[in-house]
Amino acid sequence: MATLRKNKKLHRTILQGMRPVELRSDAGIYFGRRTGFLFPVEVYEGVMERTARGLYYHHFGEILGAQVRCEVNFLRSLDAEFLEMSANWPYADIGSGAVVYRYSRVADAPLNSAWVFQFYDAHWALVETERV
Repeated sequence: MATLRKNKKLHRTILQGMRPVELRSDAGIYFGRRTGFLFPVEVYEGVMERTARGLYYHHFGEILGAQVRCEVNFLRSLDAEFLEMSANWPYADIGSGAVVYRYSRVADAPLNSAWVFQFYDAHWALVETERV
């Protein structure tokens, strides 16, 4: 909310994108009408990239800098195959479960890493770092 108070352009963009939406689960269960809004993807991607870069430094003590590019992907869910593959990755929690994440990096190419974030049990994002 503090960001929206300070960033008037972002605030206007979100307000202009608000509209009623029908909510349904992947199985088709109807949850009713709610207000949805469009959020500028470039803002979201920037936040996710900075978060992954900061956590990389926090966990590994190295600054990624310009030698690494980040690719951000939004995920609708985490499939069973991924959950099995990442079961032994380190796990961390921010805000008593509000944000949880798993991460891994390639042993022989440590600048290549993967960060999977889960927000409030409802939204997931993947950030992959790769040496340029």
